[in-house]
Amino acid sequence: FTDFSGNSYHATQGTSGFQPKFDLNQFGSNAGIKFDGTDDVLNIPNGLSLFRNWDQYTVQCLVKRGRLSQQETFLNFIRNNGTSMRFHIYVTATGIRCSFRKTDAGAYTSTPEYASNDLNPHLVQVTLNPVNWSVYFYVDGVFVSQTAMESSGSTDNTDLYAVEIGRYLGGAYFNVLVNGVSINQSYSDYATIQAQYRGYKQRGYL
Repeated sequence: FTDFSGNSYHATQGTSGFQPKFDLNQFGSNAGIKFDGTDDVLNIPNGLSLFRNWDQYTVQCLVKRGRLSQQETFLNFIRNNGTSMRFHIYVTATGIRCSFRKTDAGAYTSTPEYASNDLNPHLVQVTLNPVNWSVYFYVDGVFVSQTAMESSGSTDNTDLYAVEIGRYLGGAYFNVLVNGVSINQSYSDYATIQAQYRGYKQRGYL
């Protein structure tokens, strides 16, 4: 899963039996990476500076469920001690959510749930506002919620432990499909979010 940022944060899987499938026509005419929910996972190893000393960010992912009415993880950015998440996008049996921490020692906070239980593609957009230290959560270009972080100031001065796509903390595997992930070290206002969503609609991929 190639990183186009130039940072070489490529998500890989060296064991052939654990590799997800490159599946055509999953996002309209565009392909997705399909995780089987049994043993498929892509990993980005430790040493990533994502969310390190950041006071704003925008994360987007174009994803969909592989099965109905299940809790599934799309993205899990693992905090430095390797025991929990720093940033997490997932679905419950009934909706889509994002969870996050400001610091690795800080509180685990979740956005309200966006009601959804279908097999359709969804563009999930999450952006942190450095002015009021609130996370704004959008699904398919529609504003869902504003959730305050625990306090202001930058995120932890530590690298991530790792990133997992299709698995949570080395444990459960998930039946999900991922078309793409975008991470930007800036806040996106509503007009920018809408422009990003229109761009996806025109292209058909992230």
